[in-house]
Parts: sequence; C-alpha cells; structure tokens
Amino acid sequence: GAGSPTKRLSISSATETRDASLASPSRTLTRDPCKAFRDLLARRFTSMIQAWRMIDREDRVALTKQEFTSAVASTGYSGHAAALWTALVGEEGRLLSIRELDPELFKLLAEFRRKCEGRGGLRKVFEDKTGKAVKRFEHEGFLKLCKKLHCPRLGELLFVQLDGRNHGSITWDSVRFLEEQWQWDPEEVPLRSKPGSLGQSRSTRDLRTTSPGLLGRTIGEGPMMTHLKPKRVSMQKANSLPTLMPRLRDNWNDRHHVVDTAANKDVQLLHLVTQVMTKDKERIRRRVERKIQQVPTHQWLEGQNRAAEMQDEEEYSEGDYV
Repeated sequence: GAGSPTKRLSISSATETRDASLASPSRTLTRDPCKAFRDLLARRFTSMIQAWRMIDREDRVALTKQEFTSAVASTGYSGHAAALWTALVGEEGRLLSIRELDPELFKLLAEFRRKCEGRGGLRKVFEDKTGKAVKRFEHEGFLKLCKKLHCPRLGELLFVQLDGRNHGSITWDSVRFLEEQWQWDPEEVPLRSKPGSLGQSRSTRDLRTTSPGLLGRTIGEGPMMTHLKPKRVSMQKANSLPTLMPRLRDNWNDRHHVVDTAANKDVQLLHLVTQVMTKDKERIRRRVERKIQQVPTHQWLEGQNRAAEMQDEEEYSEGDYV
C-alpha cells in the first residue's frame, strides 16, 4: 500500500546495528552467534516472522534441536548450528520457537494481543459487522488501530513484521497464528504439532480447503522423506512437436586439419566463404523458396515482363524527347 515501509527490520538487532567493516578482527571472531544469526535473517528476509516460517516449514510451532539444526541451513547460515542452538535456548533448552528466536519481537506481539483482548479479542478487531474476520488494515489504518489500542509505538514495527509477504496490509490471516499456535493462560506455551503432520495448522488447512486448485501437499516431507517446496505455476511453451525447420548453421569445415600458410591463404579463404560459411546463402535460398510458393511462376514472369516493357517504353520516350 502507499506509504508502507519497505526496509527490512529485526526487532532484537535494531538497536545494535553496527558497521561490520569497522569492527576489529578480535571483536568479529568473538561475536555473539545470536546477534550474528539475527543480523543475517534481517538482511535476507523482510521480517523475522518470514524468517521463522522458512525455518519452521511444517508449522510445528516449536522445534527440537535436531529439527532446528537440520533446517537452519535453509536461511543461509553457515556457522555451527549446535552452538547457535545453545546460544538461543541454553544448555537445558528442549524446544525453540519464535519466542527464543527473537524475544523482543515476541514481547511486542504479546503486548499487541493483550491490547486486543481489551477490545473483545484478537479476532474481534478484524471482524466486520457480520462477524466475519475480513477487515484489512493498510499501513495508515494499522497505525490508527494501534493508536486506538493505546500502543502507538507498536504500529510501525509490527506492520513490517506481520506484512512479511509484502501485501501492504494486515489481515486476520497475518495474526491468527498467535491464537492458534500459542496458549497464553496461565503462561505462554507454544502448541507444538506432531512431527510428520505436514503443516496441520488451521491456517494451512483453511488455505487448502478454500483453494480448489491448490495441490494436496505443497509443503513438508513425503513418504520418501523428501522436501517439497511451493512451485510457481506458469504457462510454458509447448515443445511436444519437433522443429520442422532446422536452425541455420554453418557447414562442417572439412579442411580444418590443413594448416594456414602464406601459400594457401587464398584457397583457405575461398573454401571458408563458399563451403563453410553458408548461412547467408541458405537464408536467401529459403527466402526465394517461400516467394516461389507464394507467387506462381507464370505470374511472376508476367510481372517481370511487364516491368521490363514499361522500362523500355520510358527509355524510348526519353530518347524521342532528346
């Protein structure tokens, strides 16, 4: 939408941004892996939520150490995955969610949800008069909503994060994961789905049921444990028939083994032009062949004879005048 921010932002690293080229070598080598990872995600993705969806492709909400270390390479991270896990969740941590990935962002999301609870609930904010969650908040509208919820400072930051697909607006689908994938009372607990459920979140199921043209499985692992990524559908040029007209190309040089010398330079050049470089000759032959097929020979001869007679008459008239 007009006026929507396009810069990439990481909540946890926004206040710690620093030019890496000015850092000393010793400081670079001992850099915090959490900050390095978050900076990488901020550069490669439009939002931290989008980065988390790249890591958690199957909507498991919370990942084990094995699942995280297997998926973290998809973000372009080339460091030690196990050390990164320890830095994010600690030695005793068993699960990692978006809360551990970016604690500051999660605090803002939790605060936004808490403010919406005061208005009847998160879904209620996006419902219209008929009770359907179809409201769409563009950039300015979302800022006004946050101001109405008495949290204006959240508007700019959350819009960038929730609009991860760059639609320019925030809808119920953008925030429904806060209700469907998390338990908030008495404490914040991620509702981890079973491994192998292939994205059984309600948002994914609704997307498949409302899109009849969508494939049955567009994410997750198949029976052979192979990953399947969504594929952009586009019309391709038909190639079922062979090419009826072969492509123009030069002939094979049957004198390629003959060494060029001063004595045979002319012969080599004549052979190259007349026997090898025949594309122009073949192009003219095809053009004449098409012309013959389009215009009968007797008609073409009549036209040529008429043109010659007219030219002779013009020359004769000019001669009489002189």
